[in-house]
Amino acid sequence: MQMKNVMKDVADYVNLNELFLLKSDTYSTVMQHPPALPLHKPPSQWEMKLYQIAERCLSTVINEDQLAQCSGILNRNMSDNTSDLCSSPSRGSGESSRSSNQHKSRIDFTSIKEGDYAIPPDASQDIRATLISSTEPLEKCGYLIQMTDNRLKSLKRRYFVFKNGFLTLYRTQKNHLKGEEPLIRIAMSDIRSVTKLVNKMGYGLQITTASNEYCYAAESDRATDEWIAILTRSIRTATISEVSQRATGLNADINGYVIKAKCGSARRFFASIVDNKLLFFKNSDDRVPCSHMYLRGAHICDKIKTVADESSGSSDEQNENHIKEFDHTISIEIANVDPVYIVLRSAEEKDKWIYFLEKAANDATFNGTAFETLMQRMMTQNVNDEDSLWNDVLLTICEEKPKVTLTTILDETLKKKALELGRACFMFTSVLMRPTGVQYHIDLAQNILTTAMSSDLLKNELYANLIKLTSGSMSYGIQAWKLMALTTPLFTPRQYSLLWLLRRHIERWSGKRCDEGNFALYCLRAFNRCLKAHGRTERPSKLEAISILTRDPTSTNMPHSIPVLLPNNEYQIIDFDGSTLIGDCLSTLCVKCGLRPALLSGYALYVEDPLERNSYVLLKGKQKLCDCISHWERELMDNKCGRVTDDVARIKLSLRQRQYWSHLVFSETPMERTFLVHRMANEIVAGRVPLSSELAEELAAVYAQLKYGNMGKISDEQFREIITTYYPSKLLDVCCERLLRLNLETNWSQLRDTSTADCIRIILVVLRKWRFFGSFVTEARMKMRNDESLFIALNDQGVHLLTFRQLDLIRSIPYHRLVSFGGYHNDFMLTIERVLPPQAHPEETTRERLTFSMPTRNIDQLTCHLAEYIRCQKLIWKLSIRSSRSAHNFTNC
Repeated sequence: MQMKNVMKDVADYVNLNELFLLKSDTYSTVMQHPPALPLHKPPSQWEMKLYQIAERCLSTVINEDQLAQCSGILNRNMSDNTSDLCSSPSRGSGESSRSSNQHKSRIDFTSIKEGDYAIPPDASQDIRATLISSTEPLEKCGYLIQMTDNRLKSLKRRYFVFKNGFLTLYRTQKNHLKGEEPLIRIAMSDIRSVTKLVNKMGYGLQITTASNEYCYAAESDRATDEWIAILTRSIRTATISEVSQRATGLNADINGYVIKAKCGSARRFFASIVDNKLLFFKNSDDRVPCSHMYLRGAHICDKIKTVADESSGSSDEQNENHIKEFDHTISIEIANVDPVYIVLRSAEEKDKWIYFLEKAANDATFNGTAFETLMQRMMTQNVNDEDSLWNDVLLTICEEKPKVTLTTILDETLKKKALELGRACFMFTSVLMRPTGVQYHIDLAQNILTTAMSSDLLKNELYANLIKLTSGSMSYGIQAWKLMALTTPLFTPRQYSLLWLLRRHIERWSGKRCDEGNFALYCLRAFNRCLKAHGRTERPSKLEAISILTRDPTSTNMPHSIPVLLPNNEYQIIDFDGSTLIGDCLSTLCVKCGLRPALLSGYALYVEDPLERNSYVLLKGKQKLCDCISHWERELMDNKCGRVTDDVARIKLSLRQRQYWSHLVFSETPMERTFLVHRMANEIVAGRVPLSSELAEELAAVYAQLKYGNMGKISDEQFREIITTYYPSKLLDVCCERLLRLNLETNWSQLRDTSTADCIRIILVVLRKWRFFGSFVTEARMKMRNDESLFIALNDQGVHLLTFRQLDLIRSIPYHRLVSFGGYHNDFMLTIERVLPPQAHPEETTRERLTFSMPTRNIDQLTCHLAEYIRCQKLIWKLSIRSSRSAHNFTNC
């Protein structure tokens, strides 16, 4: 598995937008709050003894070879100008070149300035003087041969004369010289386009008018090119003259700034659609276009992002906005002409331009059904709220069993589904929702939305039905508004006229003081949020459906809430709506809990694996929380084979530390230190920290003091909780509980009056003596060593292989040595670039592959965490360097 696929899969796992939140007041209070003054009292004799034991137990003795291999890894990685982190672990050498080429082809709105097209001060103010040649009239004449499949007609030559804005056709040159009437006379204003034509007859030109197409070829390719050039220039001049000589301004259907891309070059223009032409201006106040396109017969389509576009994207955060903007692209394809791409800023703007471009192109499917014709009429007239068209029977009369679809659907299978969708929506609205039978409406709503999300045409059909059902003609119309409230966070119509009608319909009802008006106001907020944050990928979960259908969500902007388990076993409630991102929830939790931003503190949101208890899966930062819940419920139902009870289907979210940055310890907040202590308690119990029995007993005593305070009479229940929560389970299986209890009481008694802060400090001082403190550790079996069990540890310095019993270091692999990593044939594979010794065989390869056996879920999680470290390490280093420079400058001031 190549590195580029891994980075593509996990690119959304990091909420890197929090880099821009570091300077906010909210975070500054968390990061810059002055800590309490330290009490300079000497450590007690018992504490000194504990540190000595930890020094013997946790400190790692490294030989000279390991020291040479592992020292200076972080500094070398971060200061390398060639950026080994990005070139080696994230992609191969070939991928790097492809990524750079892709980066060059990206289009950035902000990088193209208005001033690039400014008129020089010494230039003439009359732009038309540079566009229309008044001194040299355009004239040309010559013989052209008709290009046709008919062999007799293809032998006929005709004499063409272009003069005074007319193209005339004669049988021969003599007929022209005698002044006879031409066979054909075409005005330049009637010519729509002149394009190159290549077929089996050869190379020629095609002249397109409103009624006919003329295909001719000159005696040579050069002569054909000359005819194409002069006719194209004449059409351009005629169009510019027509536009510039208008007494009134252009009555454009739509206009605005766009990026026009053609043949690899891109420029920013102010575009307008007038009649059947797309005009491009350098500035919005120009009256003379610099170019134009005739759209009649053009094919307008949404440019779909290809797999190559997705996989070759850079992992740098700075390129993220470029990718988003490049998604909103329209392709204009005209026969025998290179396609032209129009790049826009938002999905709504793209849909709007597609609508008017198709209208100008006279698309055969544009007129549509009676309902669509009414929509276009209302949008053209821009009807107000009191217009009589709102009471048209097409908008108010609802049928229980519709026979025709409301929107244009040509595919018979989709048309059948659309009719079933209309019946289901009518049934949802007409059947009264009772508290005892609400499950019927929940299941029906989920089925309706699941069907609609399978196709853009079905999405349009669903919204068309909802507009009719919420027009006030249904007895239980409030139920249709509830279904609308479930739908608006999921997706928006892809047909712009329907999008316009939906917005106007919701805005019209949102001004009314009634229950329907309150739901319309809620739908309007959700609709705008969906336009900004884009749609969803999963149907609404049961939790989301219950919140909307059985409660009143109109009183709040965040109708849903869910508890999140913190590392100290407490819970924090977070509120969210249908468009809330995981990264937004994570930022909220960091502020509420007093943590640094997630990029610095290393915390992330995890969800409990529906297939394995007490196992957690990392959530993507750019994924919607509602999508995560829906996916979790669906996976649970698929594996439980049927309906799942409410007790089982309770999703569990947890805030856990995915990364630990050892060089940022100085900026840890008190709550982070508390969370870190509780996290390490879980690592101790799982046996992922090398502790002797003596050190484990003394640490358990400190943990007991931290949780219970001064020791009293220890009950059996309390003792059992301490040893199962803070003592290694593998040592518990072989120890004497009576002796363990005695030692625990002895050590605990010596900690009397030790404060919570001192307990946290002691624990962290002890555990940080271990070299791999805070690392992400997972168990694996190494195939090259007879399936020997070992631990794979990830930290900010690299990948480390540890022995299973003693957690001794076997091997360290710096990140810049990684070539690729990830799943391979149900195993986890690391490909490493190694340095060969001078005496190595000439054919010996520099690549080394290490293969490990582990469950599929563990492979995915290890791949994600490894990619996270590689992705964030350079950003963290740059951020820390920037902060240190700012502090240095402040000190100098």
